[in-house]
Amino acid sequence: MRGSLRFGVLGPLQIAGDHGPVRLDGVRLRGLLGMLLVHPGRIVSTTKLVAGLWDGTPPKSATANVRTYVYSLRKVLARASGSVRLRSHPAAYELDLGDGELDLVRFEELSARGDLAARNGDFARAEVLLDRAAGLWRGRPLDGLDLGSWAKARLTALEDRRWAVLSTWADARLALGGYDDVIHRLRELAAEHPLRERTWAQLIAALYGAGRTGEALVTFVRVRELLVDELGLEPGPELCELHRAILDRRPLRELYRPRSGLAKGIA
Repeated sequence: MRGSLRFGVLGPLQIAGDHGPVRLDGVRLRGLLGMLLVHPGRIVSTTKLVAGLWDGTPPKSATANVRTYVYSLRKVLARASGSVRLRSHPAAYELDLGDGELDLVRFEELSARGDLAARNGDFARAEVLLDRAAGLWRGRPLDGLDLGSWAKARLTALEDRRWAVLSTWADARLALGGYDDVIHRLRELAAEHPLRERTWAQLIAALYGAGRTGEALVTFVRVRELLVDELGLEPGPELCELHRAILDRRPLRELYRPRSGLAKGIA
């Protein structure tokens, strides 16, 4: 009987079976599993695995080494689940995952449902689904694994996806009038992504909606100084219009509207 496995990539790599955590020794072995997991349902070529494990400076034995790592990983996963999980293809490999076994897949499913709810104007449902999706993150994806530039590009795309989910969650919460509820989380998000004007606009709108007009105006001044110092650019139209509207004391519903879904362009 096939046992279940649980994999986590939205933070440090985690592996667990029906009887608890699964031990996986060796940086290369963990790196191999990590690269397969961040491409769920896909066949990953040996060439890409070599590039990820050695980042441009592979040894002559790299392809043979990958085969050795695959053999070891296949044994560990088979012992933990009672079935073959790592399948071989010509010069490539594929990890066999069951429903709900990978946090990344659950994150994508929840965020897609939340995005659809936001697009349909069901902000209460969107808020719940997107909050659950964001709650699956435990830190930087595959934190602690030093993977090559090919894998790092994928991890950066995942972090962008998390930002998009949190941004849409904040829009949904603002649409429901939960201004105080989002301020702390938006401050954290702005600290993580200080040059993303959308997050600053959401924070300023939340402060204004919560009746903290002075803080909203001070925050605009801070972000303007940041953008000028770091990029040599003035704030964009969204922030400037928001600033003028606050000075005019216009109602928040007239000057800030949620976007229609998650940011695009995420791989």
